Amino acid sequence: MVSVKEVPQIGDRIYTDFRECCEEQKVPYRWVCNKMLQEGVSVQDAVRYYKRKQEKKLQKAQKQVPVKGKMLEPQPVNVLGKKYESKERCYKGLGITKKSVQNHMKKTSCMFEEAVVYCYEKKLEKQFEFRREIYKSYNACCTAYNLAQEYVAIKAKREKITRQEAMEKLLAQRESEKTI
Repeated sequence: MVSVKEVPQIGDRIYTDFRECCEEQKVPYRWVCNKMLQEGVSVQDAVRYYKRKQEKKLQKAQKQVPVKGKMLEPQPVNVLGKKYESKERCYKGLGITKKSVQNHMKKTSCMFEEAVVYCYEKKLEKQFEFRREIYKSYNACCTAYNLAQEYVAIKAKREKITRQEAMEKLLAQRESEKTI
């Protein structure tokens, strides 16, 4: 077991007092004591350990501090064979959201390009075409024509027709009722 009575030597300096060593090296005395007791290391090793830890923390903090007033230049990205000036332009060009891409990346641990392709394909699957117009979704189309989604779906299923055909029939029925 290592004792506190050891004479610590850090670099060229030999300390006569353990507390003085910790204060001068700007390392908490309690931390050093705990390290020595828990791992059975010498005073020098414990002090060096915490000095290195503090230096690493300082270096990490210096790396992360962005330069004030300086904006990072957007990086170009290639997605689906097309080059975009930045990720934001890519989101806008494909009509997807940054949040959906980031959520997919986080959930599946995939690369940016893969997440963008997935979100774009998912968006295309949801799109609904009716009367030569493309709607964001089936629900959005029904809302635009003031039709109940459930009613359209039931009619399509009963008559074994597409939802578009069911909507056409319901709208025609509504028009014929207005003329009567």
